[in-house]
Amino acid sequence: PEKKYEDAQNTTFFFSGGKSRNKNYYNVMKTYIELKKEFTNIKLIIAGTNNVVEFENELKKENIIIGKDIILIESIPHNEMHKYLNKADVILLPSYRETFGNILIEGMACEKAIITSNNTGMKEVAQGIGILVNPNNKNELIEACTKFIKNKELVKIFGKKGRKKVLEKFTLKKTVNNYLKVFENLMWLY
Repeated sequence: PEKKYEDAQNTTFFFSGGKSRNKNYYNVMKTYIELKKEFTNIKLIIAGTNNVVEFENELKKENIIIGKDIILIESIPHNEMHKYLNKADVILLPSYRETFGNILIEGMACEKAIITSNNTGMKEVAQGIGILVNPNNKNELIEACTKFIKNKELVKIFGKKGRKKVLEKFTLKKTVNNYLKVFENLMWLY
């Protein structure tokens, strides 16, 4: 695993999706600003944007510093994603709509705890190994983040469970074998 930003006691959250409305960027930012009022030891990495202009006044008011508290990364090559995921403790994906949520699988493979929406494919991926939230309810997202901030052991437990689930269900070999089974079943229809 890569070295974490600054202090091992920090809780670092990772959000990928830039400013996309579907990814729930607005609630992620509002949640972080609220959490920062209570917890000084938290950081947020946002992949997919290089500015948060619409939150500039709120960030200044709370003394949240871009580059220190919030790390903005405009673009991450896929083959380097693991480096950034390993700088985080928790992966956030509170999307309104998502077919599957590959970032969850990638985060779980890196033994990261996950917080995601209780809808669509994300629910199936995270059931029993992450915290599921209603994407329309910012308070649920705040509560889920707070659980992980206050309990580092829970972060580790969920991370290990996630990694185990990836190895059991989502490896390339398992995925290919599942597709082969589907194709074999389809062949019997003809």
